[in-house]
Amino acid sequence: MSVTPDLELMTFKGVKELLNYVNSQISDLERRVKDIEGLMSDLKVKADKYIALLQMIEEIVGKGQQLPLSTTIELTG
Repeated sequence: MSVTPDLELMTFKGVKELLNYVNSQISDLERRVKDIEGLMSDLKVKADKYIALLQMIEEIVGKGQQLPLSTTIELTG
């Protein structure tokens, strides 16, 4: 099964109209890149917190050990 890409034929009345179209496409792409950079920044913050949490767990439990999951809570004192 072959997939044929969709083609779009565009016509412009002149070079100025073509350049306006290209500039608008560039502006749109720049906006998208800025949005993605913002999302990546948010994800980096979350990933850094996750890594820090994993490191704290490794320090408490020991590297390579798994934290036992239990619903039992022991209260002392």
